[in-house]
Amino acid sequence: MNPSAAHSLEEGLEETLTVHRLGVGELLRRSLATTNPIESCLSTVERVARNVKRWHGGDQALRWTATGLLEAEKKFRRVKGFRELAALQHTLNPSLTQQAQVA
Repeated sequence: MNPSAAHSLEEGLEETLTVHRLGVGELLRRSLATTNPIESCLSTVERVARNVKRWHGGDQALRWTATGLLEAEKKFRRVKGFRELAALQHTLNPSLTQQAQVA
């Protein structure tokens, strides 16, 4: 019925199935499914650097980006489902857990 919506579903289908296969809980899955935190962060960087008229080299752009990210960090909140991150990390890379136990 709607080719655009069908295409969007098709794009995200593999990622959705992967998240389910990894056993990610519902809260963390919802947090990871949205791009809002990244978009918000980037809009803060854009707002901080909007008055720069003449960019002098890549170092200046990096400094302004870092400044914007530090400003955005003040608004960061805890990820819903953050307690599930350790289990997800273990699922994705079990060798890290084994190394930590040996050390």
